[in-house]
Amino acid sequence: MISYGYLPYWEFDAEIPWSELTHLGYFSVGVDGTGELINDHGWGSDAQLQLVEEAHSHGVRVDLVITLFNANQLASLLNNESHRDHFVANLVDAVVTGNADGVNLDFELLPVQARSSLVSLVLELGAALEEVAPETQISLAMPAVDWDGAYDYDLLSASSDFLFIMCYGYHWGGGPPGPNAPLHGSVFGDYSIEWTINDYIEWGGDGITDRLVIGLPSYGRRWPTTGPEIPGTALENGVVRTYRQVLDWPGLSSFTFDPELGEFYYVDQSDGTWHQLFIDLGESTATKVEYALGRGLRGYGFWALGYDANDPAYWSPIRDAVHTALGFSTGLPGEDTGSQVEPSQADVYESLSTDTVVSNDELDTDSMADIEGAPMTPRSSSGGCSAGIPVTGFAPLSGILGVLALVLRRKW
Repeated sequence: MISYGYLPYWEFDAEIPWSELTHLGYFSVGVDGTGELINDHGWGSDAQLQLVEEAHSHGVRVDLVITLFNANQLASLLNNESHRDHFVANLVDAVVTGNADGVNLDFELLPVQARSSLVSLVLELGAALEEVAPETQISLAMPAVDWDGAYDYDLLSASSDFLFIMCYGYHWGGGPPGPNAPLHGSVFGDYSIEWTINDYIEWGGDGITDRLVIGLPSYGRRWPTTGPEIPGTALENGVVRTYRQVLDWPGLSSFTFDPELGEFYYVDQSDGTWHQLFIDLGESTATKVEYALGRGLRGYGFWALGYDANDPAYWSPIRDAVHTALGFSTGLPGEDTGSQVEPSQADVYESLSTDTVVSNDELDTDSMADIEGAPMTPRSSSGGCSAGIPVTGFAPLSGILGVLALVLRRKW
């Protein structure tokens, strides 16, 4: 089981709940359209290496998170073989320099034209890491709604270790007020965590669930509204409020839980203006963790460490939910049961070619805290319907054959 926490660079001084984690994502190092690594945020420094050492002392793996949130640059990086080669070489060097246990690719606003090239990159990176650091895991940050069908769910899940689905931002700052991570469809619309999981299964096949990690937010949003009625009408953009920020104001006891949404909300009036705040507290986050594990997902994770304030009131319900969903014998984050050995990249390639085939404080700006920009009207995902086989010059034959077998067994 995986419990994944992103640690953003602006929270590097946060108190980390090591006993609740299996993986920590060091957020982040950027990449440009030519494959050059940029904005390393201290990766490779003494402080970063000490963080890895501390994580390892708690049995926690550390991933290097690579970010690129520009469609044109993603197309340049992924669709140009020499740019991919340059990126893979740079990334392998960074993994070695920072003693990383894994790589998490956070590529957002992916253009459809780069769909198969992203799969090629994952295979090429896996082959290169196999030569240098075979225990290194590869994961990808994935959208809650694949608006344009740009992410190939089944091939990406088959060629990586797991997919971290960013199940937050269902209501973005520029839209109407509503839950950040609704568990089920409601008066706010059908799009929800339940919908997202169903979408991944529809386009990735039933076997994809063991490669999925549900990402949950330790932040919410507060909108000025025309009145107290829910659903409401926004007067201005909603602003991010972290769990840490609401501990003192308005205080955890002030929130109301909506079981249909699986989320808390708070309505107040200040300076003559109504406001509506939607956020997950420990109890609602625990409900979503239990739901995801009950559906057979690989694990759960959080954006972002530091926002949680390492508050026992946040983490205790989550830990109880894991006990309920999996039972004590399965093991929890931070517990050495001897039964939670993660597969190496070599194991993944071997499984692809044999039996396992996946069938069918808030920032003052919205920058890294909540990357958004999706259309307000969702379109149906075509997340697993790729028409071609990715071309790669690095993947071992077993990996290529495994992906070929996956493609041939799909339901069209």
